[in-house]
Amino acid sequence: MTNKAKGIKKPESDSSSKSYGAQSGQKPRAIFDGMRTRAWVVDLLRRTEAKGYAELNRVICGVEWTKKNPTVDPNKKVPQLSWSRYGNGERAPDEAAIKLVEKNGVCQGAKLVLEVGPEEDRTNVPLWRPFEEHADFAQYLDDMLDDMGIERGTLSRTDTVLSEFAEPAAWAVARSQGRPVRAADNPVTQSMSDGHFQPTLYRFALALTGWRLAMVENEDVDLFESMVINLINGPVKSILGHHRIFDGIRDLVGTIAIEYHLARQDLASAVSVRDQLGLRPRSSEAA
Repeated sequence: MTNKAKGIKKPESDSSSKSYGAQSGQKPRAIFDGMRTRAWVVDLLRRTEAKGYAELNRVICGVEWTKKNPTVDPNKKVPQLSWSRYGNGERAPDEAAIKLVEKNGVCQGAKLVLEVGPEEDRTNVPLWRPFEEHADFAQYLDDMLDDMGIERGTLSRTDTVLSEFAEPAAWAVARSQGRPVRAADNPVTQSMSDGHFQPTLYRFALALTGWRLAMVENEDVDLFESMVINLINGPVKSILGHHRIFDGIRDLVGTIAIEYHLARQDLASAVSVRDQLGLRPRSSEAA
């Protein structure tokens, strides 16, 4: 086994986060928090059917919000809610703001979007777990496969995940090629065209978790990496966009993948990931 692949540290460790080619130039922790917050706001707009931030604030707090007149309760019991900054992912809600929102009946449970992931079919998808730095990704996979009613049989966890996106024979051919598979000839692309699977947020979370386990076990990393990148650039792009998390997912996947390759002194693979995801070169590379 190799050293565990890195991910997003807990907030108290934010000072040591680094940026590896994210389009925004933000540190991974900031990208992660901004992504979760945008998804939370999208969920609140859906729940309340509000047409904008002013209406959203009126539904939740009973007070109109404008840039010139931020929300402040006359009794100073309601915290100032910066909806435009939440919506842009520039600021994460504090505990007081989350509690205030949760008091509204229609918004109760929305905090799970921040804690677990966006909703799909009235269930919160565990989309944030794959971005943890140190986690039991094997157990996470077992939980997800169990939730989906998928039995592993004699297959390994990672092979089971791969088989959900393409036939084993297709992956065998990909392995024999001995190189990363790009969009044009990736088994996932053809498999989806053949109706082998339907892209969903939950399946994407499954692919991400399998990818993180593959990095920990140092097995089939290229296959998982190409699968995840092709899902991001194709089948799940619109799904991620619906929750306003496409940029964040792309940047975090790029950050983790690039760091994984650089730790192994594989600059070619790191640059390949950067180019496939359309990330900007780091300042040191652009110089």
